Amino acid sequence: MSTEAPKKLGRYEIVGELGKGAMGVVYEGNDPNIGRRVAIKTARRDVLENSGMAEEMMERFLREAKAAGALNHPNIITIFDADEEEGMAYIAMEYLEGGDLKDLLEKRQELGIDKIVEICATVCEALHIAHAQGIIHRDIKPANILMPDNAPLKVADFGIAHVSDSNLTQDGALIGTPHYMSPEQFMGQKLDGRSDLFSVGIILYEFLTGERPFTGEALSTVMHNCLKTHPVAPRELNFAVNEHLDKVVVKMMAKSPQDRFSDGKAAATALRESMKDTPDPVLLGIAPAPSIVESAIPQDATMAMSAPPPGVADDATLQGASTVVGDSKSMVQHDSDTVMGTTAEEDAPHTIVQAQRPSSKWPMLVGGIVVLVIAVVGSMMLRGGGEGEGIQTPSNPDSGENTSTTIENVEQFGFNTINLHTFRVIGKLPPNT
Repeated sequence: MSTEAPKKLGRYEIVGELGKGAMGVVYEGNDPNIGRRVAIKTARRDVLENSGMAEEMMERFLREAKAAGALNHPNIITIFDADEEEGMAYIAMEYLEGGDLKDLLEKRQELGIDKIVEICATVCEALHIAHAQGIIHRDIKPANILMPDNAPLKVADFGIAHVSDSNLTQDGALIGTPHYMSPEQFMGQKLDGRSDLFSVGIILYEFLTGERPFTGEALSTVMHNCLKTHPVAPRELNFAVNEHLDKVVVKMMAKSPQDRFSDGKAAATALRESMKDTPDPVLLGIAPAPSIVESAIPQDATMAMSAPPPGVADDATLQGASTVVGDSKSMVQHDSDTVMGTTAEEDAPHTIVQAQRPSSKWPMLVGGIVVLVIAVVGSMMLRGGGEGEGIQTPSNPDSGENTSTTIENVEQFGFNTINLHTFRVIGKLPPNT
């Protein structure tokens, strides 16, 4: 097959050569219909034929390229056309002037951590859109993240990546980039969007530390390191990396897809959250989100469900503590700190009411004040009638017993609220006292 540049590919006029890839040549082209400059990436059939699956590969190349052409996002390169002519498959896409992320690796110190984190978060967001439409890039690397001079960053090479995932070789080189592949790619397993997020984690690691997490001269060495070894934490190689960002990067490069972020949106959120002074652990993906039941329980109620402190009645005691007592219908309600007296309606039936713990500390405080006021007033009334002495009640002629009741007698029952209704019930005072 001739290596000379074609004059045309489809309707596109070939202007010149922009570069060479493992599978073919990238040309600068022109669309004569609208006068638009385009970049045309080609797949060399001779490379595909070496695999013994040339026809299948050409079909996959075009199918994935057309699917990627349906993506519409400001951070994904626009694909205009995909076709085959004279045994050469090609993809026409928007032409962008500028470099790529690989060019910035040498200037990583000038970028700063905030800038590189934002770049990777933007890439994750763009990938999330592609993944939602069933498109997996499979070849995320710095060279495929374009950094145009007058446009936002663009994730490029959608469509070719599916072919790049195969073990085709040319001149001893693996098509694709092993240093940025995920463990499941090396093992030939079915891929989903989390494989791309693993590759973004490797890019971020490299920018933060200046080193690749999985190194090796031979493919087998790189694959072994990716599958079996854990890289040094970024924070240990760069003290400027905060602990939150460190954990996010480690999670993005987890060996098992299940241990990574669920999608690109979650990864982007975690990356941006990690740069805050007080990040939310849930958004970081470090702490599990509370269940619906737990989140619906107020904090004070949660504390109340724990074991009661010494001297406080437990739930079994509290359940029977609220009762309507005697003919006066005084309802004495116990809780952990307060005993409150409330007079019920005269015609109300005798019932047992289950005590409820207060939802906050304010009811407890107000109840305590009310109890104190009632106790003082009751004490003054008692002193007015008996000058501080015990209250003497007439003896019951039927029983022959002295039913005198003192304040000390009442306090033995544990009540802090003192009124005449209570004395009639507990101290057996005559009803008309």
